[in-house]
Amino acid sequence: MRIAEPLIDTKKLFHVPGSSQFRLPAYMVFPRDSDSIVLQQVLESLRSLAIAEQKKP
Repeated sequence: MRIAEPLIDTKKLFHVPGSSQFRLPAYMVFPRDSDSIVLQQVLESLRSLAIAEQKKP
């Protein structure tokens, strides 16, 4: 999700065609030796989203 997206949706900001986009890194801390199924699902989802974002122009 883009940081400004909610503001764009509510018309408080607007997108300027041809303007620069800034991508910010995200970090997550978790135990490597966890057996949590939920944690594994979250990590897989985040990795998939990261790959999809990298493919965007």
